[in-house]
Amino acid sequence: MFWITLAEGKGVREVTTGHAVSTALVREEGREQKPIYFVSHVLCDAETRYTHVEKAAYALIKAGRNLRPYFQSHPIKVYTGVPLKKAFANFESSGRLLAWALELSEFDISFHPKSSLKSQIFVDFIAEYSGAPKEWEGQWKLYVHGASSLQGARAGVSLLGPRGELLNYALHFQFPVTNNTAEYEALIAGLRLAKEVGAREVCLHSDSELAVRQLNEECRTIDDKLRRYREHFQTLKRHFDEVQIQHVPRT
Repeated sequence: MFWITLAEGKGVREVTTGHAVSTALVREEGREQKPIYFVSHVLCDAETRYTHVEKAAYALIKAGRNLRPYFQSHPIKVYTGVPLKKAFANFESSGRLLAWALELSEFDISFHPKSSLKSQIFVDFIAEYSGAPKEWEGQWKLYVHGASSLQGARAGVSLLGPRGELLNYALHFQFPVTNNTAEYEALIAGLRLAKEVGAREVCLHSDSELAVRQLNEECRTIDDKLRRYREHFQTLKRHFDEVQIQHVPRT
């Protein structure tokens, strides 16, 4: 039997209340409770405005998505002080609650009042110290390069922070791409990385003159696939205060 214990921000320090949700998956062996996995998620943007019940439901959804093999193979007991069972069964609940209830309906889940599980100590600790997402002041520099060849399609991303932080990533695509789409994949991956670390100002460098000119709206994007890439990039760009895009020589 596997248990899930939830922490929804309630009861934690005021500075982190409402900013994180955490779950713990626990296995019972006799009288022993053995934690298997912990899942923590820092809330951002609209998620911080979820109701208390929605945050608890979201914690369970995140656990179900991250620990899907366990949820599919075993009955799950959920221990929580939030009336999730009633909320999921209420047809007057919010649209997201009903959608989450439908997503969880494939699993064998039962709800129980929060008990004195030892694992609750750990999940409360994780929720408390997850904290609010940081927003870094200063400009981040992002360097990307994507290429396609007979050996496969790859891309590299380097993110340099204002305090000297350096993050390097290598990407390998498991689907056919051209040089141009590989470059766009690298651009989007780099901007996602900058968003995840909390960057607000980004100066992006790419050796693809075509992509840079299209993103800076200096030329039209005729190809349908590249146009969808550009639109997706522009959507990500809205999460930042400023994004500069510069062309650099391939060398």
